Amino acid sequence: MGKSILTSILLLSSILLQAQTVVIEETVEKPNQKISKPSNIQFGAIWDITFYGGADQKGIAGTLANSVGINFLINAKYKLNKHFLTIGYLGFNTENYGFKKTSDNNSSFPNNDTNNLEKYSLGAISGGLGMRFTSNKKAFLEIGAFAKYNYTRDLYFEKNDKNGNVNEVTIKDLNYINQFNYDAYARLGYKAISFVAYYRLNDMFSVSNIAPVVYELPRLRLGISLGM
Repeated sequence: MGKSILTSILLLSSILLQAQTVVIEETVEKPNQKISKPSNIQFGAIWDITFYGGADQKGIAGTLANSVGINFLINAKYKLNKHFLTIGYLGFNTENYGFKKTSDNNSSFPNNDTNNLEKYSLGAISGGLGMRFTSNKKAFLEIGAFAKYNYTRDLYFEKNDKNGNVNEVTIKDLNYINQFNYDAYARLGYKAISFVAYYRLNDMFSVSNIAPVVYELPRLRLGISLGM
């Protein structure tokens, strides 16, 4: 009798142990994720549209209607701290300088004709370096300098012939326009919109047999920019 009871108890215990179900099974592993730090270098791009912003310079006056300039600049920004960063630019630049002669002193420059329209057009590869201060509200002030290599230096003008027809003339590769221009600039903006001012530091024209005197066009250009 005792053996029967003991045998029953052992069988019942075996059945209960086999009937247990694992409710939660969890394997704990050590975390192996690397936390990446934000990079101090950021890349962006900016479009500038500029116009004359200055007064007559040495005998040739600029006209706003024919002075549109466009810059396309890619940039690399290096963050120094929360509010300051350095910024480098590389891109392409076109500038148009519509003008009219302002006195008899330059009646023969760049020609002695009375034209309907006269305009210098420059195309350049440009590079710059600046310093930007950014506030907590994404407003910023930036100052710096640019160097521009003028790979095109053209004079365009329109004049009427004796029959009243309009003739368009383009003279290319003008040797009396300097190959390099140098600008100081300032940019004031908020997020992706800014106002920009460029001031040319060198004379645009060099002395030559065509231009025996260094005439000059307005040095200041003002514009608006889109991009970061």
